[in-house]
Amino acid sequence: MQHDEDTISLLDIVQFIQESYKNIILLGLGGLIAALVFTFGLGQYTATITLLNSAELDIPRIKYLQAALPKLAQEGSNTAKDTFLDSEALWKSAIRINSLIGKSDAKDVLDPASLKTDRFNIYALEIIGKARAKQSAQDRVQEMSNFFVNGTVYIDLRDLLRQYELNVTTTNAKLGTKILNAEVELAYIDRRINNLKQLQKQFPGSVGNQGGPSQLTDAKDGGAKFLPIMTQIIAATADQNNQKELLQRYKEEAAQMRIYALFIEKAKPSMDLGLTDPALLSNLLEIVSQAKQEVSTNYEKVTLSTIEGDLKKIMGLKLYGLPQVGSVDVRYPPYLKNTAIGLFGGLLIGLLLGLGRRVLQRLRVEMKTPAQ
Repeated sequence: MQHDEDTISLLDIVQFIQESYKNIILLGLGGLIAALVFTFGLGQYTATITLLNSAELDIPRIKYLQAALPKLAQEGSNTAKDTFLDSEALWKSAIRINSLIGKSDAKDVLDPASLKTDRFNIYALEIIGKARAKQSAQDRVQEMSNFFVNGTVYIDLRDLLRQYELNVTTTNAKLGTKILNAEVELAYIDRRINNLKQLQKQFPGSVGNQGGPSQLTDAKDGGAKFLPIMTQIIAATADQNNQKELLQRYKEEAAQMRIYALFIEKAKPSMDLGLTDPALLSNLLEIVSQAKQEVSTNYEKVTLSTIEGDLKKIMGLKLYGLPQVGSVDVRYPPYLKNTAIGLFGGLLIGLLLGLGRRVLQRLRVEMKTPAQ
């Protein structure tokens, strides 16, 4: 019984396997060998270091660091040698964020809105490094982790000094105008007091509320009330004292800005050494300590204490902010996965080639049939 040529029978399948199994097996073995060669020759070990996020880094800050760290590595003074750390693509894939609360978990808590902030979500960071050798991967990820922590501290210090410098520049510009206006106002009040005292000398017998020359109009009063000269002297003196106090505050604030400017000037040589100076933070704290011995006023001491507090906060980040959890975790190249993919890919290619050849043979037969 002859079967329809447009249908595939079991006999066709058996015949196809008999004709093509050798090619299919050969291509499968070829794919397997290619996968093994690729895995052993180009496959990479993946090393991971986990850092606890005690520093409460949020996603915007991490994104900022991913952009700033390669530029920091490109600066000649910040790395002892030219390394792989200056690659922007590296840092985009080298930091993995571990979140405590996900979108699905947020639905189960009573107040999910309070837990959606990034700094509560990110409880750990994973630094990922890859290399062809196991030891190289471990060394690579350890170098990346050290650079991430030290680089974060350096970037925070650099940003702090830039903030000080900006604050000094803008505050001094405003203080200059404030001090000038205060001095002009104080000079006006001084003249007013002197004029009142001259009037009092001209009329020494008119001191009380008796009318006459002792009753003068207060120039600041919109109601044009008449006040005794002595009362006006007392009021003007009070204004004078208030203005002197205000002027003194402005000058003390200017002195505080000079403390910041002096610290920036002395800190720049240490900052220029970059990450090559392991005692960078200690040197900056020593600058503050020496400055404390040279000042005597309380407002200068307060300024130095503020700088010291900012530096110690960054030091806390270095010492405790990003502690490493456990040892380096190393994963081997995916031998089994790559082998399976290579074998399956080779068999599939062999099967497709066999089917293609069979279809081509049938087309040739069909093309010859009408001519017979």
